This record gives sequence, structure tokens and C-alpha cells, in this order.
Amino acid sequence: MPQLTISVKNATLVNKNLRDMSAAIPQIARDDIESVFKRIIKQVQKYPPAPSGSRYVRTNNLKNSPRLSSTPAGFRLEINPISPKGRAYGRYVLGDFRGAGQAWMHVGRWLLLRDIADFELTKLPDVVYDHIRRLASIKGLT
Repeated sequence: MPQLTISVKNATLVNKNLRDMSAAIPQIARDDIESVFKRIIKQVQKYPPAPSGSRYVRTNNLKNSPRLSSTPAGFRLEINPISPKGRAYGRYVLGDFRGAGQAWMHVGRWLLLRDIADFELTKLPDVVYDHIRRLASIKGLT
């Protein structure tokens, strides 16, 4: 009867490196997700040129309103500028979570928050995979 023998060299080291990888992957993903949110904030903070003939003086409330907070499940991004009269107006400039609700005077001038987020999030799986692959290579697992 044929017999097959497998010998693993440095099995303890391989086992340790695999455990290290499994512990590091959630943090890698979390760091990459945080980076995506920070890129979204940078895009939101870019104001389009003022319409020609406009006398409106910008308050920069929108630019200064993004708040990124850490949660157990990931991150929470709030963009909620308040007008001098105490009214929240972010959805009228950037749209709501569905990409709707933008006021007519901002359509075509201001990017929708939903479009910015969707664009940045499409890059996320590749970035996470690249970071995991790099870590595996550093650990000698490739």
C-alpha cells in the first residue's frame, strides 16, 4: 500500500504567524475603513466655485461640520452644518443617504455625499486585500 508522509518545518512559527495574521486582519480593515471616511470628508470639504454674480458670503459651516467617531461596529460620519438661524441644512447641499433631497440651486454644483461615499467605498476591498497580502508576505506566509 502506498504511504504518504508530510513533514512541516517550523510548524510552531507558521502557527504563530497565522494567529498573528488573524488578529491583525480586523485592525487592518478598520484602519482602511477609517481612511475611506477621511477621504470622504476631504471631498465634502471642497467647495465648488461660487455662482457668478452671487453675493452670498460663505460661512464654512459645512466645511467644518464633519465629525468622525469610532463605534464598536466601525465608524460613524456626521455632516450636519447648522445655519446661523439654528437650522440643519446639510441634506440640501449634499443630499440625503439615498442621494436625494438636494436643493435645486446645489444640483450640478455640489457633489452628492452618496456619490462620494460610493466611489470611495468601491476601492475598499482591493485596499484591504493588498494590506493583508503584504502582511502575509512580511510574515513569510506567501
